[in-house]
Amino acid sequence: MKKSLLWLLAAGALITGCATTGSAPVASAAAPAATASAGGIQILPLPGTIATAAKAVGVLGIVKGAPVPDKPGVTVTKNSDGNAIVTWMTRVPAAEIQLMGYYESWKPELGLQLDKVMAANGHPVHVISFLVKPDATIIYKYMVNGNWTEDAFAPVSVDDGFGGHNGKIDVKAMLAAAK
Repeated sequence: MKKSLLWLLAAGALITGCATTGSAPVASAAAPAATASAGGIQILPLPGTIATAAKAVGVLGIVKGAPVPDKPGVTVTKNSDGNAIVTWMTRVPAAEIQLMGYYESWKPELGLQLDKVMAANGHPVHVISFLVKPDATIIYKYMVNGNWTEDAFAPVSVDDGFGGHNGKIDVKAMLAAAK
C-alpha cells in the first residue's frame, strides 16, 4: 500500500482539487424511508448497508439535484427543515471517485460513488451531497480509482493515523461561519 501511496503523492501535483496520500429548501428527511422531493432536489434513503453507521454521525440521506458549487471543496447550506446539505465537489479527472468515512465505517466496498456532472463552465466535475443533522461532524477521504486520496480543499484536516490526513466537516461551525 505504501508504494501506491508514494506514486499517488507524486501524481497529486498534477491533479486539481486533491492531494494524494495513501441551497434550495427540501422536504424533511429525518428518517428517509422513501424518496422525498421538493424544488427539483431529491432526498434518497441511505443504502441499508450503511444506514445505521451514517445516522450515528448525523447523515440522514443522499441528496440528488443539489446545485453544483463553482469551486472544488465542501459547501454547507442550511435547509428549510433545520437540517443542512453538505456537498463535496472535486475536479479530479478520474473514472471512479468514492466518498469514504465514518458514515460507512471506512469500508471501500460501501463507499458512495460521486456523480460525474457538468459544472456551469462546461467542465466535468464529481459531486455528492448529503442531508445531515445541523450538529453533524463528518470525517472523510476520497477513494480515487481504488486509492485513498486526501481532499486538498477540506475545510479542516485531521491526522488519519496512517501518515496522511482526513477531511473534517463540522456542520455547525460551517453554518455559523456562513452567516
